[in-house]
Amino acid sequence: MLIFLPGSKGDIAVNVSDFWSDQRGIGIKGWVTAESGPPDDLEFVYDGVVVPITSWHARDDIARKAPTVFRGLAWGFWCYLPSTSTPSVTIRRRNFKSRDSGVLRLKRHAAKLPAWQRAEGLQLFEEFRAEANRLKGKVLEIGSRQVVLGGQSKRSLFPDCSYVGFDYYGDANTDIVGDAHELSKFFGSEFDAVFSLAVLEHFAMPWVVAAEINKVLKVGGLTFHSTHFAFPLHERPWDFWRYTDQALRILFSPPLGFEIIRCDFDSPARMHPDIPREDLMHLPLEPVWLGISVLARKIAAIDATKFLWSASVADCLGHDSHYPPPPG
Repeated sequence: MLIFLPGSKGDIAVNVSDFWSDQRGIGIKGWVTAESGPPDDLEFVYDGVVVPITSWHARDDIARKAPTVFRGLAWGFWCYLPSTSTPSVTIRRRNFKSRDSGVLRLKRHAAKLPAWQRAEGLQLFEEFRAEANRLKGKVLEIGSRQVVLGGQSKRSLFPDCSYVGFDYYGDANTDIVGDAHELSKFFGSEFDAVFSLAVLEHFAMPWVVAAEINKVLKVGGLTFHSTHFAFPLHERPWDFWRYTDQALRILFSPPLGFEIIRCDFDSPARMHPDIPREDLMHLPLEPVWLGISVLARKIAAIDATKFLWSASVADCLGHDSHYPPPPG
């Protein structure tokens, strides 16, 4: 929405580019062009409340691309309007007549779906599963225990493979009980595929687990892991990590004997601070996802001369620390 407003310090053009809402109010993002710098008298009025714009940042990208009508510099702003209603917001210059203003009618919903919300991480597991079944080899699931009551075993998803379930605790779907930080104590280099679903964040030392996965995979074997980029605390006290794509590329990197095939985010989300803060007004418009997945291939045995780690989980966390036991 574009609004032209006169003022004692020169006319300005106000462009509202995005808006979003949460339970406490509505956020607005926009920019103005003004020859004399950012205006100090621009304000929003709604439901009898006046909210002045007090913080500005340079928008050189707009100034470079703007048509000639937007002469002068461009300045960006964020504004948060505390409200539980669906307001009509008036944008105006302070001390000017009401006709020298614009009305922005806002609906209480998030801004239009941005391009970054088109994430493909959930498809990556299906690609891994299809390739594992094509190979008809031996598959290891780390974290095979059915944590959720009535949860579906992944064993049936690999009908053409020899499936082995591995977990810190035993249940009907778990064949071997042990710690993933010590996989090579239980297996040799015998698997064509190794995977985990929402488990990587619970490893105290994921770099050690990555090395152990390398040791139990055959050269050319695949490994897939889905984990969290942003997610609530859970399974405490063993909830250790959140991952970016770059973190997973380091974890399954060539020095550990892997090459990345793909790394994708999934489940786009939005972040809203419960207590509004001016420096966090932009969060709902920034890229955030709940999950992230990585698919990698073992290209070589781990280079022990480049990767050395002698501390155990007990050394780092104490001998009394352990993953929370199942209920009951």
